[in-house]
Amino acid sequence: MGSVEYVYPDDGISLISGSLRVHQAHYTLRLQKRYLGELTISSQKRFSEQDLFVHEQSIGCLAHYLKNALDFRAMEKMAFYDALTGVMNRKSLDELLPKETKRAERHGYDLSVMMIDIDNFKIINDQVGHIGGDQILKHASKAIRQVLRISDLPFRFGGDEFVLILPNTDLVGARSAAKQIMASLGNSAVEINNHSITPRVSIGLASYRHGEHHEELIRRSDQALYDAKKNGRNCIS
Repeated sequence: MGSVEYVYPDDGISLISGSLRVHQAHYTLRLQKRYLGELTISSQKRFSEQDLFVHEQSIGCLAHYLKNALDFRAMEKMAFYDALTGVMNRKSLDELLPKETKRAERHGYDLSVMMIDIDNFKIINDQVGHIGGDQILKHASKAIRQVLRISDLPFRFGGDEFVLILPNTDLVGARSAAKQIMASLGNSAVEINNHSITPRVSIGLASYRHGEHHEELIRRSDQALYDAKKNGRNCIS
Protein backbone atom coordinates (compact mmCIF):
# COMPACT_ATOMS: atom_id res chain seq x y z
CA MET A 1 0.00 0.00 0.00
CA GLY A 2 1.38 3.39 -0.96
CA SER A 3 0.20 6.97 -1.03
CA VAL A 4 -1.06 9.70 -3.31
CA GLU A 5 -0.24 13.31 -2.44
CA TYR A 6 -1.62 16.37 -4.21
CA VAL A 7 -0.34 19.90 -3.61
CA TYR A 8 -1.56 23.14 -5.19
CA PRO A 9 0.53 25.86 -3.53
CA ASP A 10 -1.21 28.72 -5.37
CA ASP A 11 -4.31 28.08 -3.25
CA GLY A 12 -2.77 26.44 -0.18
CA ILE A 13 -4.20 23.00 -1.00
CA SER A 14 -2.36 19.95 0.36
CA LEU A 15 -4.01 16.51 0.36
CA ILE A 16 -2.54 13.09 1.08
CA SER A 17 -4.05 9.62 1.14
CA GLY A 18 -2.17 6.58 2.41
CA SER A 19 1.31 6.16 3.88
CA LEU A 20 4.41 7.51 2.18
CA ARG A 21 6.67 4.76 0.78
CA VAL A 22 10.24 4.68 -0.44
CA HIS A 23 9.61 4.56 -4.21
CA GLN A 24 8.03 7.73 -5.60
CA ALA A 25 6.89 9.12 -8.93
CA HIS A 26 6.42 12.87 -9.09
CA TYR A 27 4.36 14.76 -11.68
CA THR A 28 3.88 18.46 -12.36
CA LEU A 29 0.30 18.79 -13.62
CA ARG A 30 -0.47 21.08 -16.55
CA LEU A 31 -3.32 21.38 -19.01
CA GLN A 32 -3.12 23.72 -22.00
CA LYS A 33 -0.11 25.42 -20.36
CA ARG A 34 -2.07 26.03 -17.15
CA TYR A 35 -0.39 24.91 -13.93
CA LEU A 36 -2.64 22.60 -11.87
CA GLY A 37 -0.36 21.52 -9.03
CA GLU A 38 1.94 18.66 -8.07
CA LEU A 39 1.11 14.96 -7.72
CA THR A 40 3.35 12.41 -5.98
CA ILE A 41 2.58 8.69 -5.98
CA SER A 42 4.57 6.38 -3.71
CA SER A 43 4.83 2.62 -3.54
CA GLN A 44 6.55 -0.05 -1.46
CA LYS A 45 7.93 -1.63 -4.64
CA ARG A 46 9.78 -0.05 -7.54
CA PHE A 47 7.55 1.24 -10.36
CA SER A 48 7.71 -0.70 -13.60
CA GLU A 49 7.45 0.97 -17.00
CA GLN A 50 3.90 -0.38 -17.25
CA ASP A 51 3.04 1.13 -13.86
CA LEU A 52 4.29 4.54 -14.95
CA PHE A 53 2.42 4.30 -18.25
CA VAL A 54 -0.85 3.54 -16.44
CA HIS A 55 -0.27 6.41 -14.00
CA GLU A 56 0.38 8.87 -16.80
CA GLN A 57 -2.72 7.78 -18.70
CA SER A 58 -4.84 8.22 -15.57
CA ILE A 59 -3.29 11.62 -14.82
CA GLY A 60 -4.14 12.76 -18.34
CA CYS A 61 -7.83 12.15 -17.58
CA LEU A 62 -7.54 13.54 -14.04
CA ALA A 63 -6.19 16.88 -15.26
CA HIS A 64 -9.49 17.80 -16.96
CA TYR A 65 -11.53 17.09 -13.81
CA LEU A 66 -8.96 18.87 -11.68
CA LYS A 67 -9.13 22.00 -13.84
CA ASN A 68 -12.92 22.08 -13.48
CA ALA A 69 -12.65 21.62 -9.71
CA LEU A 70 -10.12 24.45 -9.36
CA ASP A 71 -12.26 26.71 -11.56
CA PHE A 72 -15.30 25.99 -9.40
CA ARG A 73 -13.29 26.66 -6.23
CA ALA A 74 -12.12 30.00 -7.65
CA MET A 75 -15.70 31.00 -8.54
CA GLU A 76 -16.90 29.97 -5.09
CA LYS A 77 -14.21 32.07 -3.43
CA MET A 78 -15.18 35.07 -5.54
CA ALA A 79 -18.82 34.66 -4.51
CA PHE A 80 -18.42 33.91 -0.82
CA TYR A 81 -15.02 35.30 0.25
CA ASP A 82 -13.70 38.81 0.68
CA ALA A 83 -10.89 39.25 -1.84
CA LEU A 84 -8.88 41.64 0.34
CA THR A 85 -8.84 39.89 3.71
CA GLY A 86 -9.40 36.26 2.72
CA VAL A 87 -12.25 35.71 5.20
CA MET A 88 -15.84 35.05 4.21
CA ASN A 89 -18.03 37.97 3.13
CA ARG A 90 -21.40 39.37 4.19
CA LYS A 91 -23.24 37.09 1.76
CA SER A 92 -21.71 34.05 3.48
CA LEU A 93 -22.68 35.41 6.90
CA ASP A 94 -26.28 35.89 5.78
CA GLU A 95 -26.33 32.26 4.66
CA LEU A 96 -24.48 30.58 7.52
CA LEU A 97 -25.69 32.42 10.63
CA PRO A 98 -29.33 31.23 10.31
CA LYS A 99 -28.04 27.66 9.93
CA GLU A 100 -25.84 27.96 13.02
CA THR A 101 -28.66 29.41 15.15
CA LYS A 102 -31.01 26.64 14.04
CA ARG A 103 -28.36 24.03 14.91
CA ALA A 104 -27.82 25.60 18.32
CA GLU A 105 -31.58 25.64 18.91
CA ARG A 106 -32.06 22.05 17.78
CA HIS A 107 -29.21 20.51 19.78
CA GLY A 108 -29.04 22.89 22.71
CA TYR A 109 -25.52 24.06 21.82
CA ASP A 110 -23.98 27.29 22.99
CA LEU A 111 -23.38 29.81 20.23
CA SER A 112 -21.79 33.26 20.38
CA VAL A 113 -21.25 36.07 17.92
CA MET A 114 -18.37 38.52 18.11
CA MET A 115 -18.36 41.85 16.28
CA ILE A 116 -14.97 43.54 15.88
CA ASP A 117 -14.30 47.10 14.72
CA ILE A 118 -10.86 48.66 14.15
CA ASP A 119 -10.60 51.76 16.31
CA ASN A 120 -10.02 55.11 14.60
CA PHE A 121 -9.74 53.52 11.17
CA LYS A 122 -10.54 56.79 9.40
CA ILE A 123 -7.57 58.42 11.14
CA ILE A 124 -5.37 55.51 10.05
CA ASN A 125 -6.55 55.95 6.47
CA ASP A 126 -5.75 59.66 6.66
CA GLN A 127 -2.24 58.83 7.87
CA VAL A 128 -1.28 56.08 5.44
CA GLY A 129 -3.83 56.32 2.62
CA HIS A 130 -6.34 53.74 1.46
CA ILE A 131 -3.66 51.31 0.29
CA GLY A 132 -2.11 51.48 3.75
CA GLY A 133 -5.57 51.03 5.23
CA ASP A 134 -5.96 47.87 3.16
CA GLN A 135 -2.72 46.56 4.70
CA ILE A 136 -4.13 47.20 8.16
CA LEU A 137 -7.30 45.26 7.27
CA LYS A 138 -5.25 42.31 6.00
CA HIS A 139 -3.07 42.44 9.11
CA ALA A 140 -6.13 42.46 11.38
CA SER A 141 -7.70 39.56 9.49
CA LYS A 142 -4.51 37.51 9.85
CA ALA A 143 -4.23 38.28 13.57
CA ILE A 144 -7.86 37.24 14.09
CA ARG A 145 -7.52 33.99 12.18
CA GLN A 146 -4.35 33.01 14.03
CA VAL A 147 -6.26 32.48 17.28
CA LEU A 148 -9.44 30.89 15.92
CA ARG A 149 -10.41 27.24 16.19
CA ILE A 150 -11.19 25.25 13.06
CA SER A 151 -14.90 25.43 13.87
CA ASP A 152 -14.95 29.24 14.22
CA LEU A 153 -16.25 31.21 11.24
CA PRO A 154 -14.76 34.66 10.42
CA PHE A 155 -16.44 37.20 8.12
CA ARG A 156 -15.77 40.71 6.90
CA PHE A 157 -19.00 42.49 7.78
CA GLY A 158 -18.15 45.64 5.86
CA GLY A 159 -15.59 48.43 5.94
CA ASP A 160 -13.37 47.86 8.97
CA GLU A 161 -15.76 45.51 10.78
CA PHE A 162 -15.44 41.75 11.20
CA VAL A 163 -17.92 39.25 12.60
CA LEU A 164 -17.09 35.87 14.10
CA ILE A 165 -19.50 33.00 14.63
CA LEU A 166 -18.28 30.88 17.54
CA PRO A 167 -20.09 27.51 17.73
CA ASN A 168 -20.16 25.65 21.06
CA THR A 169 -19.04 28.82 22.83
CA ASP A 170 -20.76 30.59 25.72
CA LEU A 171 -20.21 34.23 26.68
CA VAL A 172 -17.26 33.36 28.93
CA GLY A 173 -15.55 31.48 26.13
CA ALA A 174 -16.28 34.29 23.67
CA ARG A 175 -14.71 36.84 26.02
CA SER A 176 -11.61 34.64 26.33
CA ALA A 177 -11.38 34.46 22.51
CA ALA A 178 -11.81 38.25 22.29
CA LYS A 179 -8.91 38.76 24.71
CA GLN A 180 -6.73 36.46 22.58
CA ILE A 181 -7.56 38.49 19.47
CA MET A 182 -6.69 41.76 21.18
CA ALA A 183 -3.40 40.26 22.38
CA SER A 184 -2.62 38.91 18.91
CA LEU A 185 -3.13 42.37 17.40
CA GLY A 186 -1.15 44.06 20.15
CA ASN A 187 1.89 41.83 19.64
CA SER A 188 2.83 43.20 16.22
CA ALA A 189 2.94 46.52 14.40
CA VAL A 190 2.52 47.27 10.70
CA GLU A 191 5.18 49.46 9.08
CA ILE A 192 3.61 51.65 6.38
CA ASN A 193 5.24 54.73 4.82
CA ASN A 194 7.41 55.39 7.88
CA HIS A 195 4.42 54.94 10.19
CA SER A 196 4.44 52.14 12.76
CA ILE A 197 0.81 51.23 13.43
CA THR A 198 -0.52 48.75 15.97
CA PRO A 199 -4.25 48.62 15.29
CA ARG A 200 -6.56 48.49 18.29
CA VAL A 201 -10.07 47.09 18.22
CA SER A 202 -13.37 47.36 20.03
CA ILE A 203 -15.30 44.11 20.41
CA GLY A 204 -18.97 43.40 21.08
CA LEU A 205 -20.19 39.99 22.23
CA ALA A 206 -23.58 38.30 22.30
CA SER A 207 -24.62 34.71 23.00
CA TYR A 208 -27.61 33.00 21.45
CA ARG A 209 -30.83 32.92 23.45
CA HIS A 210 -33.34 30.11 23.10
CA GLY A 211 -35.86 30.91 20.35
CA GLU A 212 -34.03 34.05 19.22
CA HIS A 213 -34.01 35.11 15.56
CA HIS A 214 -30.52 35.35 14.06
CA GLU A 215 -31.03 39.02 13.20
CA GLU A 216 -31.62 39.80 16.86
CA LEU A 217 -28.38 38.02 17.77
CA ILE A 218 -26.50 40.24 15.32
CA ARG A 219 -28.31 43.33 16.60
CA ARG A 220 -27.27 42.57 20.18
CA SER A 221 -23.63 42.02 19.21
CA ASP A 222 -23.74 45.31 17.29
CA GLN A 223 -25.17 47.07 20.34
CA ALA A 224 -22.42 45.56 22.49
CA LEU A 225 -19.85 46.89 20.01
CA TYR A 226 -21.44 50.34 20.24
CA ASP A 227 -21.15 50.14 24.04
CA ALA A 228 -17.45 49.24 23.74
CA LYS A 229 -16.91 52.28 21.52
CA LYS A 230 -18.83 54.48 23.94
CA ASN A 231 -16.71 53.19 26.84
CA GLY A 232 -13.50 54.49 25.28
CA ARG A 233 -12.63 51.95 22.57
CA ASN A 234 -9.94 49.21 22.76
CA CYS A 235 -12.19 47.16 25.03
CA ILE A 236 -14.67 44.29 25.11
CA SER A 237 -18.36 44.68 25.89
